[in-house]
Amino acid sequence: PALRLPAQHIVLNPAHYHAIREILAHNTFIPSEETPWPTARIATGPARGMVQLRPITLETEDWMSPEETDRWAARMWEQRKELSDLDADALDALCALWLTQAQRIDEDVVGDIDALLAMRSLQPKRNGAGEEGGYRPEQRAAMWRAVLHVQNLWVHLSTMEVYQYLGVHPRRRRRQQPTEEAIQSRVFAITDRLGHLRPDGFFDVEKFVFRPGKVFAHFLFGTGRHTALLAAQALRYDPLRQTWEKRLARYLSYQWRCKAHAGDVLQPLKVSSLVA
Repeated sequence: PALRLPAQHIVLNPAHYHAIREILAHNTFIPSEETPWPTARIATGPARGMVQLRPITLETEDWMSPEETDRWAARMWEQRKELSDLDADALDALCALWLTQAQRIDEDVVGDIDALLAMRSLQPKRNGAGEEGGYRPEQRAAMWRAVLHVQNLWVHLSTMEVYQYLGVHPRRRRRQQPTEEAIQSRVFAITDRLGHLRPDGFFDVEKFVFRPGKVFAHFLFGTGRHTALLAAQALRYDPLRQTWEKRLARYLSYQWRCKAHAGDVLQPLKVSSLVA
Protein backbone atom coordinates (compact mmCIF):
# COMPACT_ATOMS: atom_id res chain seq x y z
CA PRO A 1 0.00 0.00 0.00
CA ALA A 2 1.06 3.60 -0.62
CA LEU A 3 2.60 5.47 2.29
CA ARG A 4 0.13 7.94 3.79
CA LEU A 5 1.88 11.15 4.75
CA PRO A 6 0.50 13.45 7.47
CA ALA A 7 -0.88 16.86 6.56
CA GLN A 8 1.17 18.49 9.32
CA HIS A 9 4.00 17.73 11.70
CA ILE A 10 4.56 18.74 15.32
CA VAL A 11 7.87 20.56 15.77
CA LEU A 12 9.44 22.58 18.55
CA ASN A 13 8.65 26.28 18.80
CA PRO A 14 10.83 28.08 21.38
CA ALA A 15 12.58 31.16 20.02
CA HIS A 16 16.02 29.56 19.91
CA TYR A 17 14.70 26.60 17.86
CA HIS A 18 13.41 28.99 15.23
CA ALA A 19 16.70 30.92 15.37
CA ILE A 20 18.79 27.77 14.83
CA ARG A 21 16.54 26.66 11.96
CA GLU A 22 16.93 30.07 10.33
CA ILE A 23 20.71 30.03 10.82
CA LEU A 24 20.87 26.71 8.97
CA ALA A 25 18.60 27.80 6.12
CA HIS A 26 20.33 31.17 5.61
CA ASN A 27 23.81 29.77 6.41
CA THR A 28 24.84 32.70 8.60
CA PHE A 29 27.89 31.09 10.25
CA ILE A 30 30.87 33.45 10.31
CA PRO A 31 34.44 33.42 11.71
CA SER A 32 34.98 34.30 15.36
CA GLU A 33 38.14 35.52 17.08
CA GLU A 34 37.28 33.40 20.12
CA THR A 35 37.05 30.00 18.42
CA PRO A 36 38.16 28.19 15.23
CA TRP A 37 34.65 26.86 14.61
CA PRO A 38 32.02 28.47 12.33
CA THR A 39 29.81 30.51 14.66
CA ALA A 40 26.42 32.24 14.53
CA ARG A 41 24.94 34.39 17.28
CA ILE A 42 21.52 33.80 18.85
CA ALA A 43 19.75 36.85 20.25
CA THR A 44 16.02 36.27 20.04
CA GLY A 45 13.32 36.31 22.70
CA PRO A 46 14.71 35.26 26.09
CA ALA A 47 17.56 33.25 24.53
CA ARG A 48 21.08 34.65 24.19
CA GLY A 49 24.13 32.76 23.02
CA MET A 50 25.66 31.11 19.96
CA VAL A 51 25.54 28.01 17.79
CA GLN A 52 28.67 26.47 16.29
CA LEU A 53 29.60 23.74 13.84
CA ARG A 54 31.73 21.51 16.07
CA PRO A 55 32.60 17.86 15.40
CA ILE A 56 31.31 15.23 17.79
CA THR A 57 34.94 14.10 18.11
CA LEU A 58 35.56 16.92 20.60
CA GLU A 59 33.39 15.10 23.13
CA THR A 60 34.99 11.68 22.66
CA GLU A 61 38.66 12.67 22.94
CA ASP A 62 40.31 13.88 26.15
CA TRP A 63 42.72 16.13 24.28
CA MET A 64 43.16 17.38 20.74
CA SER A 65 46.41 18.79 19.40
CA PRO A 66 46.45 22.22 17.69
CA GLU A 67 47.21 20.51 14.37
CA GLU A 68 44.28 18.13 14.70
CA THR A 69 42.03 21.01 15.79
CA ASP A 70 43.01 22.89 12.64
CA ARG A 71 42.19 19.87 10.47
CA TRP A 72 38.77 19.47 12.06
CA ALA A 73 38.10 23.20 11.81
CA ALA A 74 38.91 23.07 8.09
CA ARG A 75 36.37 20.24 7.73
CA MET A 76 33.72 22.27 9.53
CA TRP A 77 34.33 25.23 7.24
CA GLU A 78 33.97 22.93 4.23
CA GLN A 79 30.75 21.62 5.76
CA ARG A 80 29.57 25.20 6.23
CA LYS A 81 29.63 25.61 2.43
CA GLU A 82 27.11 22.75 2.10
CA LEU A 83 24.43 24.18 4.42
CA SER A 84 21.05 25.00 2.90
CA ASP A 85 17.31 24.76 3.50
CA LEU A 86 17.70 20.97 3.28
CA ASP A 87 19.51 21.05 6.63
CA ALA A 88 16.66 23.07 8.16
CA ASP A 89 14.32 20.40 6.77
CA ALA A 90 16.42 17.72 8.47
CA LEU A 91 16.14 19.58 11.79
CA ASP A 92 12.35 19.79 11.49
CA ALA A 93 12.04 16.17 10.37
CA LEU A 94 14.17 14.87 13.26
CA CYS A 95 12.13 16.94 15.68
CA ALA A 96 8.84 15.63 14.26
CA LEU A 97 10.05 12.01 14.39
CA TRP A 98 11.20 12.32 17.99
CA LEU A 99 8.00 14.00 19.18
CA THR A 100 5.94 11.30 17.45
CA GLN A 101 7.80 8.36 19.02
CA ALA A 102 9.11 9.45 22.41
CA GLN A 103 7.26 9.28 25.71
CA ARG A 104 10.04 10.63 27.96
CA ILE A 105 12.64 13.38 27.70
CA ASP A 106 15.56 10.94 27.94
CA GLU A 107 14.17 8.41 25.45
CA ASP A 108 16.05 7.30 22.33
CA VAL A 109 14.11 6.90 19.10
CA VAL A 110 14.93 5.38 15.71
CA GLY A 111 15.28 7.53 12.61
CA ASP A 112 14.98 6.02 9.15
CA ILE A 113 16.67 7.65 6.14
CA ASP A 114 13.91 6.48 3.80
CA ALA A 115 11.26 7.82 6.19
CA LEU A 116 12.96 11.23 6.14
CA LEU A 117 12.98 11.18 2.34
CA ALA A 118 9.29 10.23 2.32
CA MET A 119 8.54 13.20 4.60
CA ARG A 120 10.04 15.37 1.86
CA SER A 121 7.62 13.66 -0.57
CA LEU A 122 10.42 12.34 -2.77
CA GLN A 123 9.34 9.40 -4.92
CA PRO A 124 11.29 6.10 -4.82
CA LYS A 125 12.58 4.86 -8.15
CA ARG A 126 10.81 1.94 -9.82
CA ASN A 127 12.35 -1.29 -11.04
CA GLY A 128 11.83 -2.95 -14.41
CA ALA A 129 8.49 -4.40 -13.29
CA GLY A 130 7.17 -0.98 -12.38
CA GLU A 131 7.38 -1.69 -8.65
CA GLU A 132 8.96 0.60 -6.10
CA GLY A 133 12.65 -0.21 -5.84
CA GLY A 134 13.73 2.28 -3.20
CA TYR A 135 15.45 5.64 -3.19
CA ARG A 136 18.60 6.38 -5.15
CA PRO A 137 21.94 6.20 -3.30
CA GLU A 138 22.61 9.90 -3.90
CA GLN A 139 19.25 10.82 -2.33
CA ARG A 140 20.02 8.77 0.77
CA ALA A 141 23.55 10.15 0.95
CA ALA A 142 22.33 13.77 0.76
CA MET A 143 19.77 13.16 3.52
CA TRP A 144 22.35 11.48 5.75
CA ARG A 145 24.77 14.40 5.24
CA ALA A 146 22.04 16.80 6.35
CA VAL A 147 21.43 14.69 9.48
CA LEU A 148 25.17 14.78 10.26
CA HIS A 149 25.19 18.55 9.80
CA VAL A 150 22.47 18.78 12.44
CA GLN A 151 24.45 16.49 14.76
CA ASN A 152 27.44 18.83 14.48
CA LEU A 153 25.44 21.77 15.84
CA TRP A 154 26.77 22.73 19.27
CA VAL A 155 24.67 25.33 21.10
CA HIS A 156 25.84 27.54 23.97
CA LEU A 157 23.10 29.65 25.52
CA SER A 158 24.27 32.01 28.23
CA THR A 159 20.67 32.95 29.02
CA MET A 160 17.63 30.74 28.48
CA GLU A 161 14.31 30.46 30.27
CA VAL A 162 13.57 26.83 31.18
CA TYR A 163 10.83 25.01 33.05
CA GLN A 164 11.48 22.05 35.31
CA TYR A 165 9.43 19.07 34.16
CA LEU A 166 7.90 17.30 37.19
CA GLY A 167 5.24 15.28 35.39
CA VAL A 168 1.57 16.04 34.88
CA HIS A 169 -0.81 15.25 37.74
CA PRO A 170 -4.28 14.31 36.41
CA ARG A 171 -6.10 16.55 38.92
CA ARG A 172 -3.57 19.22 39.75
CA ARG A 173 -1.71 21.27 37.16
CA ARG A 174 0.42 24.13 38.38
CA ARG A 175 1.83 26.82 36.15
CA GLN A 176 5.49 27.07 37.10
CA GLN A 177 7.63 30.13 36.65
CA PRO A 178 10.64 29.67 34.36
CA THR A 179 14.18 29.99 35.66
CA GLU A 180 17.16 31.35 33.74
CA GLU A 181 19.96 28.90 33.04
CA ALA A 182 23.10 28.66 30.93
CA ILE A 183 23.21 25.52 28.79
CA GLN A 184 25.65 23.88 26.39
CA SER A 185 24.59 20.84 24.39
CA ARG A 186 24.11 19.23 21.02
CA VAL A 187 20.88 19.92 19.20
CA PHE A 188 20.40 16.20 18.56
CA ALA A 189 22.83 13.41 19.42
CA ILE A 190 23.16 10.23 17.36
CA THR A 191 24.13 7.24 19.49
CA ASP A 192 23.97 4.29 17.05
CA ARG A 193 23.93 3.65 13.32
CA LEU A 194 22.31 0.70 11.55
CA GLY A 195 22.91 -0.33 7.95
CA HIS A 196 25.26 -2.49 5.90
CA LEU A 197 28.93 -2.51 4.97
CA ARG A 198 29.68 -2.08 1.28
CA PRO A 199 32.44 -4.02 -0.54
CA ASP A 200 34.53 -0.82 -0.71
CA GLY A 201 34.53 -0.57 3.09
CA PHE A 202 32.05 2.31 3.42
CA PHE A 203 29.06 1.93 5.74
CA ASP A 204 25.65 2.73 4.24
CA VAL A 205 23.45 4.05 7.05
CA GLU A 206 19.80 3.04 6.79
CA LYS A 207 18.62 3.80 10.32
CA PHE A 208 20.04 5.57 13.36
CA VAL A 209 19.22 6.06 17.03
CA PHE A 210 19.04 9.63 18.33
CA ARG A 211 17.78 11.89 21.11
CA PRO A 212 17.57 15.66 21.69
CA GLY A 213 20.17 17.55 23.68
CA LYS A 214 19.35 19.50 26.84
CA VAL A 215 19.03 22.70 24.86
CA PHE A 216 15.70 21.38 23.52
CA ALA A 217 14.70 18.79 26.13
CA HIS A 218 13.27 21.39 28.52
CA PHE A 219 10.63 22.33 25.94
CA LEU A 220 9.30 18.88 25.06
CA PHE A 221 6.96 17.99 27.93
CA GLY A 222 4.97 19.47 30.78
CA THR A 223 4.61 23.15 31.62
CA GLY A 224 7.49 24.25 29.44
CA ARG A 225 6.28 22.48 26.28
CA HIS A 226 6.71 24.73 23.24
CA THR A 227 5.50 23.09 20.02
CA ALA A 228 3.87 24.20 16.80
CA LEU A 229 2.11 22.55 13.87
CA LEU A 230 4.21 22.77 10.74
CA ALA A 231 2.46 22.07 7.45
CA ALA A 232 3.98 18.95 5.91
CA GLN A 233 4.11 20.89 2.66
CA ALA A 234 6.95 22.95 4.16
CA LEU A 235 9.17 19.85 4.00
CA ARG A 236 7.90 18.90 0.55
CA TYR A 237 8.82 22.22 -1.08
CA ASP A 238 11.98 21.87 -3.16
CA PRO A 239 14.94 23.49 -1.32
CA LEU A 240 16.28 24.97 -4.57
CA ARG A 241 13.20 25.88 -6.61
CA GLN A 242 10.76 26.74 -3.80
CA THR A 243 13.06 28.31 -1.22
CA TRP A 244 10.81 31.23 -0.34
CA GLU A 245 7.67 29.10 -0.05
CA LYS A 246 9.54 26.77 2.33
CA ARG A 247 10.92 29.58 4.51
CA LEU A 248 7.58 31.39 4.64
CA ALA A 249 5.78 28.21 5.76
CA ARG A 250 8.28 27.73 8.60
CA TYR A 251 8.09 31.36 9.67
CA LEU A 252 4.29 31.42 9.71
CA SER A 253 4.07 28.23 11.80
CA TYR A 254 6.36 29.87 14.36
CA GLN A 255 4.43 33.15 14.35
CA TRP A 256 0.98 31.55 14.59
CA ARG A 257 2.02 29.49 17.61
CA CYS A 258 3.49 32.58 19.32
CA LYS A 259 0.38 34.63 18.58
CA ALA A 260 -1.92 31.86 19.80
CA HIS A 261 0.01 31.74 23.07
CA ALA A 262 -0.30 35.53 23.44
CA GLY A 263 -3.98 35.52 22.44
CA ASP A 264 -3.58 37.83 19.42
CA VAL A 265 -3.95 35.43 16.50
CA LEU A 266 -5.87 37.98 14.46
CA GLN A 267 -3.12 40.60 14.65
CA PRO A 268 -1.96 41.21 11.05
CA LEU A 269 1.59 40.56 9.88
CA LYS A 270 3.51 43.27 8.08
CA VAL A 271 4.83 42.42 4.62
CA SER A 272 8.08 44.15 5.59
CA SER A 273 8.51 41.63 8.42
CA LEU A 274 7.97 38.69 6.06
CA VAL A 275 10.63 39.81 3.56
CA ALA A 276 13.18 41.00 6.13
